[in-house]
Amino acid sequence: MARDAFQFAYEGITEESYRCPQCGWTMMHGKYGYSCHSTHCTDTLPELTDDMKLDISAGDLYRLKKGVMRYFAAPGKLELEIAAFCEKKELRWALWPQMDRYDIEITFPDGTVWAIDAKAVKEPHFLKENVAREGGFPSGTYDRSFYVIPDEYAAARTDYRMIINQELARLGDRQTRCIRLYDLKKEIRERGER
Repeated sequence: MARDAFQFAYEGITEESYRCPQCGWTMMHGKYGYSCHSTHCTDTLPELTDDMKLDISAGDLYRLKKGVMRYFAAPGKLELEIAAFCEKKELRWALWPQMDRYDIEITFPDGTVWAIDAKAVKEPHFLKENVAREGGFPSGTYDRSFYVIPDEYAAARTDYRMIINQELARLGDRQTRCIRLYDLKKEIRERGER
């Protein structure tokens, strides 16, 4: 079973490649130069340097497959960053609570619970379609709920949050908002200071 899981998630690295300075994945040379699993990484890529180059001479190098990196590992980094922030603020938090209905649950000292679904989806219309298909934020036992996107996605598409929030309003979900990571941290700080 472990071998099957490994083969499902990983692939060997057999050609010259670089470690992406944005996300840490392995960039491979393609038709238009080196590229990463995310166009965001490639769009913001600095000059590649020798210290980013992977030494493949020893062999036995593996990387997560593109789909696993894009749909599991990258969103997981956002979730873990939120969890680390809660830890720093000495708040109770849980990953994948209530049978994984959403990604993170934060409990404040007064018992208030926030539900967070971290979304590392670069294109807002893809997330909008997903939100519409699911009928809004998953139900659960919480006081407030958020879709949280990376700051760089909100900067690249200034209308991102508006697109998602309009869809939530259309669905009648008045409890949930789409916000960027920076704003979530700000709201957590302000809520913790009350």
